[in-house]
Amino acid sequence: MYRNLYSFLALFLLVGASAGAEEELPEHAIPVLRNWLYQNEDVVEVCVFREKWVAPTNDFPKGILLRYGTITRVHKGKLSVGDKVYLTSYIEFPAKEWKQEAKLRPDRVSLVDGELVVAMFSASDTKKTDGYWDVGDGVCRFSFDDYFYRAFQSELRRDRSLKGEAN
Repeated sequence: MYRNLYSFLALFLLVGASAGAEEELPEHAIPVLRNWLYQNEDVVEVCVFREKWVAPTNDFPKGILLRYGTITRVHKGKLSVGDKVYLTSYIEFPAKEWKQEAKLRPDRVSLVDGELVVAMFSASDTKKTDGYWDVGDGVCRFSFDDYFYRAFQSELRRDRSLKGEAN
């Protein structure tokens, strides 16, 4: 019985792996990725472990999501494994809805189950605050389940220095 189960599992994994390998990338993925690589000095993998949500206010009617992480791999640049970063995202709400959103989603801090992302930025354009590199919101980033990650893996095989190309 186990032999058939293992055979079935092996076949299932083989079919799943070949289906993912044949999946095509969107036409824009490689040119956009190469442009990001060209524009940014640092390319790192980050393990996000905490998020801080700052609700919109009268003074700033956008929500702010700060995602804190630790660099787990450096592909290019001057930062080191173990350096800490935070990634910023601004969330806009329609003018009439931001007060309701602030009530529904008050300020909070939560732990994240170690989401891995690739982040591209230039450390020379950022500052270190409270031990974290503040890479801001202009960062080019994507998670490991994104098609840009597949494009990144392809580009890494093609160009180990990750110089990229201007568009």
